[in-house]
Amino acid sequence: MSALTTSRNETTHKEGNQGSRTTEGKCQTPVLDSLFDSKGIETKPWFPCGRLKGQFFIIAALLIIVALITFRNTLSVYTTLEEKRFQESLITDKQLNNIRNEYHYLVGIASGRTEPNVSAIDYAANFSGFLRNRHDIKILYVIIYTNATAKNYSVTVGNYLNDRLNVTINGTDSTPAGYFISNVNDKTNATRHFNTSLSGFVNVTVLYNRQNINHTERFSVDTKVNMLFGFFDIQLEDSDIRLRSQSAYNTTLNRTR
Repeated sequence: MSALTTSRNETTHKEGNQGSRTTEGKCQTPVLDSLFDSKGIETKPWFPCGRLKGQFFIIAALLIIVALITFRNTLSVYTTLEEKRFQESLITDKQLNNIRNEYHYLVGIASGRTEPNVSAIDYAANFSGFLRNRHDIKILYVIIYTNATAKNYSVTVGNYLNDRLNVTINGTDSTPAGYFISNVNDKTNATRHFNTSLSGFVNVTVLYNRQNINHTERFSVDTKVNMLFGFFDIQLEDSDIRLRSQSAYNTTLNRTR
């Protein structure tokens, strides 16, 4: 009996040691029976040694991954917006080039008409009005017609800048030397005539004030020939894109002998 009792006590002591969590500060895997009572209810919550630290690393890694994904998505959106803006600017630039070329074409067509000066003014006015009704666009054009036989020339200023202008037109070696034209309304044009005894190049200067800013455009035309000259200052806007083009086109009608 004594030997049997001693054996049972030793067995019970060993089982108790297996149910403990640590021995001398070292981590051990607990026996599940020691964590639950007879009804299966957990009595001693436990966290395996070293597992909590691993969970912190996993959480930190997930946060870094989420941050990288967010940054990538933000960068992707920015890149997409920049690409869209670039594509829109290309489209607007192409539209502006087409409009400029159309003005040059109209001057060329007018040069073949019986009254090239009148035709050029009409074409430019009609086309400018058409554009203003369909686009956010501002246009200033100057049409100069030289008549070598009559020794005179005319200067027409078209205002499609959505503003009222005061315009001054000067010509070298010309009579008169210049004109001042006040209150040139939007979507209108004004024409002035000059005589010249010079058989050669005449310098024409057009000055106008818009929104308290002075603008000056200078041209040189040959009075030895019948010539049709056009200058076009075009500003086209689309959304937040604003492009401007200044161009000139001239054609000789016939050369005097």
